[in-house]
Amino acid sequence: MALPEVVVPLYHVDTISQNEKFIAGAFWPSKEDGKWCGRGMYFWDNFANAEYWRRDWQRRQKSEFSVATAS
Repeated sequence: MALPEVVVPLYHVDTISQNEKFIAGAFWPSKEDGKWCGRGMYFWDNFANAEYWRRDWQRRQKSEFSVATAS
């Protein structure tokens, strides 16, 4: 039995320039510090959490961050 195809929207938070590179097809592992799940790119499963993370990072880093959508 074939499973139905499901497309799930995901949200990635990074600097505006890094998200522009991601949208163009680039991939780079995070500089994960051992508190998460290792190297890779991290995605949120809902926009509200991504937007919260974007605001938090922007406040702490004093840089402009954006949210990129993928599926």
